[in-house]
Amino acid sequence: MFPLPPGPPAFFGPLPVRLQTALSGAATQLEPEVTAPLAAGARQVRVRLDIGNNAIYHGTVSRSIYDDSEVQNLRFGEAFGTSWGEWSWQASVVQRTGGILDPLIRFWHENVVPFNDPYFKNVPNGQVKGEVYDSASLFSYSGSAAALTQVTLAAKRPLAPGISGRVVVKLPVSGRSLFLDSGTLDLGAGLLGERALTRRWRLHGNLNLVRAGATTFGTLTGGSRWLTGSTLAAEFASSPRTNLVVQLEDTAFPYERDLRGRSGRRQQTSFGAWVQQDASTRWHVSFSENIYPFLVTSYTPDVMVSLGFIRVR
Repeated sequence: MFPLPPGPPAFFGPLPVRLQTALSGAATQLEPEVTAPLAAGARQVRVRLDIGNNAIYHGTVSRSIYDDSEVQNLRFGEAFGTSWGEWSWQASVVQRTGGILDPLIRFWHENVVPFNDPYFKNVPNGQVKGEVYDSASLFSYSGSAAALTQVTLAAKRPLAPGISGRVVVKLPVSGRSLFLDSGTLDLGAGLLGERALTRRWRLHGNLNLVRAGATTFGTLTGGSRWLTGSTLAAEFASSPRTNLVVQLEDTAFPYERDLRGRSGRRQQTSFGAWVQQDASTRWHVSFSENIYPFLVTSYTPDVMVSLGFIRVR
């Protein structure tokens, strides 16, 4: 094991998860990030995998949303520290399938967190199907698909002690015909902040705003192009090598479906950990549920698991 540096505990920031749904993932989301930019001359390689299993049906005869699929998102990129701040790029390979989590979710809701959805009770495992309907079908999909999507360029710069700003540009790439990306140029900006609560506790917050590009793709038809989001995370240094995190994530859903009794937001709660493997490698692992904080929410994966690492070069 590598020797630990003396001094107070290190903090690594929010869990860098991304909400994964087949119907709403096409619009850019600014993923949770630590406030401080990389130091000048530092470089990181970042690899992350999110697997979100979706099973939702909300609506009426004339207006509804149906989504039963699993989305696997492999994200990879690099970040570079300069005297100005931090520059980074990231790309995603997204795949929509019937997935592997259906049996796990059924077991989870039958034995751990009891919840019976009568609509999906008899839906077969492995189904891939989705539709947004508003008197006429806005768009629909069925069957598996994969594409390179969400290629982004970003810059982050400190603004004040404990506060940084960032801007993100999503490039127009493939995936539109497969309903995995809007295929437009999206612009995002955000504020990141952190505050030490005690020697072993730290609070992190992100506020985000995205201007989604104009498109006839169903994701933004009749919906909103201004998408807001936020993250609030509490990080606890439980041991010299392991930090535990609980966080709330909230992003706008890019439709105006106006379904009665349902939130127009994508919201989830994540539980996870950062683990320092050695002097240059740090892992994160997390489990997310569509609760916010104690109520079941809409348009969000029923269950999502995430795994990734950061390596200093």
